[in-house]
Amino acid sequence: MKDNNSAFTIHRSNGIYLKFPNGNAISTIWTIGSYTDHHDDDNWSDFDKRMKEGSNTAEIMVYTTNDELHKKIHAHFKNGSDDSVIGWVNITDWLWVLNQLAKEVKA
Repeated sequence: MKDNNSAFTIHRSNGIYLKFPNGNAISTIWTIGSYTDHHDDDNWSDFDKRMKEGSNTAEIMVYTTNDELHKKIHAHFKNGSDDSVIGWVNITDWLWVLNQLAKEVKA
């Protein structure tokens, strides 16, 4: 994703990108084909309308200024510490990630 200094950015037409003052950021999407409730949905016939549908889960990607924080977040989801996405995140876990990203102080 292109670096953006805005705190709130529309990410595609089905998600958001949040950048915290400390430099950490999170990309959050939910739609057909993402690792969410819509993962197995292959009905692309009315894509524009479908992009606006809600979901109980989201796919996230975190960007951190601290490798240990990056590893901590991925370990929480039992996901590798690489730059891969984390899927099927519920609202409680999403808020946990936001808290982790917001409180981390840039070194």
